Amino acid sequence: MPIDPAPRALARPTLIAAAALCLASLALFWPGTAMYDTVAQYRQVLAGVYDDWHPPAMARVWALLAPFGPGATPMLVLQLATYWLGLGLLAGALARIGRQRSAAAILVIGLLPPFLGWQGVVLKDAQLAGALLAAVGIIGWWRLAGRRLPRAMWIPVTLLLGYAVLVRANAVFIVVPLVVTLAPAPHIRSPSSRARSPELSSSWASHRSSTTSCSTRSAAGWRRRRRSTTSPASPRAHPTATPPA
Repeated sequence: MPIDPAPRALARPTLIAAAALCLASLALFWPGTAMYDTVAQYRQVLAGVYDDWHPPAMARVWALLAPFGPGATPMLVLQLATYWLGLGLLAGALARIGRQRSAAAILVIGLLPPFLGWQGVVLKDAQLAGALLAAVGIIGWWRLAGRRLPRAMWIPVTLLLGYAVLVRANAVFIVVPLVVTLAPAPHIRSPSSRARSPELSSSWASHRSSTTSCSTRSAAGWRRRRRSTTSPASPRAHPTATPPA
């Protein structure tokens, strides 16, 4: 179901701000900071030989993106783009429902050095954070508006969560609870919605009438028993003994 144009207009400034922050982050960290693990993985990319000391999935993605730029630059773009995509979608969804202060707080949190600083270092941890944020942002964009996630959107969400699990061995302890939390709740129909349904209205009415009649019969029986116990005893039921002459 598409988002209405009017609420979408409320989210547009927030989405533009998130895109501007992404470009500013790229300019700040360009071409990316490399650590020892980064160099080891890049060596595998150049040699085309992969081992499992570092996540091979990350090295394979790096090899696919290598034609788009030298060194760590493609992975820097990937992790910063997913980082700000997730935060931007969450902030935009909040702004769309009138929570502008919460939307601004999301973007401010994304600027904090403990979070943003590590996104400038090409590591599996930064790749994990970007993938998880992007997946949560996509789901939040629809769920915060009270809408179900379209089936087509489950494809990028599944790819992002799968990539998060593959780049960190212990990421499964994050992804599984996250999936359980974000999974759509089963739709439970209320009695009013069942009564509105044409095929269930008659059964619902008969159920109510039977319940009412049972309650009426129970109340009538209780009143009869109460009258029988509180009425004075008849002489026939309780004969009195005559004193001897």
